Amino acid sequence: MTMTLEKLNELNAAAAKLNEEYQAKAREVNEALLQLSEQACPHKIGDVITINNAYTYTGKQLRITGFVSANNWRVSTVRNVALDKKWFCVGVVLKKDGTDSLIEGFEWGVVE
Repeated sequence: MTMTLEKLNELNAAAAKLNEEYQAKAREVNEALLQLSEQACPHKIGDVITINNAYTYTGKQLRITGFVSANNWRVSTVRNVALDKKWFCVGVVLKKDGTDSLIEGFEWGVVE
């Protein structure tokens, strides 16, 4: 089968269109998962919590600055739990004096 330049351009355009559609759906799914994570989290932006699920910063204080999709790989390793029961938040690790450090941290959990 001989591929003409016209046919190649046609296939390339079709692939680009499929990619755009895929990216749009992926953004929709990620936004929905982000909303689920934010709704499931027992904390809100601005709350200061103690980190329990991070090896390096366990026991440190974290000021929450945002949420990440409930489909994050750390949370997705929790099996047999609905996505609307998983949460993952990010923030700034606090220094001992309570001021912000330059270190970003995270905390995640499952609503029981």
